[in-house]
Amino acid sequence: ESNDSSDEGGLYLEIFEMIHLNKNYTISELENVFSHELAHFYFVKYGNDLKVDVDEIPNWVHEGVAMSFAQRVFPEHIEQIADVQPLMELEIIETEDGHKGYTGDNYLEMLYAIEYLIYKFDEKIITALVKETEKEKDFTRAFTKLTSLDLDTYHEMFVNNLEKVKEFENLMQVDEAEAEKQMLLYIEERGEYFNEASLLNTYLGNMYVNQQRYSEALQ
Repeated sequence: ESNDSSDEGGLYLEIFEMIHLNKNYTISELENVFSHELAHFYFVKYGNDLKVDVDEIPNWVHEGVAMSFAQRVFPEHIEQIADVQPLMELEIIETEDGHKGYTGDNYLEMLYAIEYLIYKFDEKIITALVKETEKEKDFTRAFTKLTSLDLDTYHEMFVNNLEKVKEFENLMQVDEAEAEKQMLLYIEERGEYFNEASLLNTYLGNMYVNQQRYSEALQ
């Protein structure tokens, strides 16, 4: 439950093991928010069971995991990210109405960051990061060791690549078969969650319909 003035979707209070939900939300919104907060509970509990200081795990991982879990259980429409920032620099801000939280872009970036890791290394990467952080006593070292990714520049993967989109658009005008091949390779490389995903899938879907490849268009 939540007070009437709160516009926060939900809140997990670790010290009380209690989840608060905004009673003004719709059922579908509450399902997604409850899943998100439940993921926080299980993620923290998992770390505590391993005697891991979960505060050593940065907030973008906590929030990204919760977003990822909720999206699998009760998915919501995903927008594009307009403002991408270094993940370790994402900070909670105070909104005009006095509440504290991340921006919508921040939450999406954290989701994208976790989803890419899962896509590349499967879901076990999350537990591996927790264990390796405890072993290394440093999340950044653990992250680099397990993924070979540079945490300082990792966020750049989620910047909207308009040049790439234009490249595909131009290629579709001269060689549709090659454009399809290149777009599929790009999607295979990036996974499901990146800024251009929706647009590229729309291009492919239209292409399949025009070619009467209806079963592929429905996938």
